[in-house]
Amino acid sequence: MSIPGILAEAGVPASIAALSIPGLMLGTVGAAIAMRRHERWAFVLLTVGSALATPAVSLSTFALLAVCVAPWLDRRTALASTFDALPGRTTTGIVRE
Repeated sequence: MSIPGILAEAGVPASIAALSIPGLMLGTVGAAIAMRRHERWAFVLLTVGSALATPAVSLSTFALLAVCVAPWLDRRTALASTFDALPGRTTTGIVRE
């Protein structure tokens, strides 16, 4: 399954469907530039665009879209479990006795 293949099956001429990947990438970059003041959404746009602009879209491609939630994760919370697992360390940098 690919974007050009899906378009060709929908009746779009092959010559136009072949331009869908470059068009998708240009449109994605243009939209991200327009959204540059909203960094989280620009990241999501670029992630979705790059995932869908692959020559073959599969189920694993959609798994890549899980990173779209990354801009909304609280870094302190995500790192807390990692750093607190180290002996004698906390996220505040205070050494525990």
